[in-house]
Amino acid sequence: MHDYIERFVDLTDPATNRLHNMTVERARERILHGTAESVREIDGSFAIAAREGKRVRLARSLDRPLRYFLAKRIEGPALVVADRIDAIHQFLKSEGLDKQFHPSYTRMVPAHYVVELNSSAARIRTLPTPAISLRRATPSPATST
Repeated sequence: MHDYIERFVDLTDPATNRLHNMTVERARERILHGTAESVREIDGSFAIAAREGKRVRLARSLDRPLRYFLAKRIEGPALVVADRIDAIHQFLKSEGLDKQFHPSYTRMVPAHYVVELNSSAARIRTLPTPAISLRRATPSPATST
């Protein structure tokens, strides 16, 4: 059994992010290494995936979709990230992995959260939903002033 995400495929187009106070690379760095509070400071419209080693972090603003799918492969699991379900399906089809695909097996990254998938997420190989941890990047309406 593999205990890592062997392949990471990011099908999003970085040019579609509209950030006002930093570059996409700087925002990716914050998502990967920063706190939820530092991600909250990203101003604009974005859907960003970042990977370092066995860890992948995903974040998006409310107006941008970001979906992921964990595909089973002989070489090890592949995490496919895209803004559209059909893009994930087309990629899996091109890799000969489309038989395991169903749209309901994709997961939407919740807006204003940082979703982290790591080695323990890839171990759950028979479930469509990998283990994830969430960190809220914006204050909840009940706590904001």
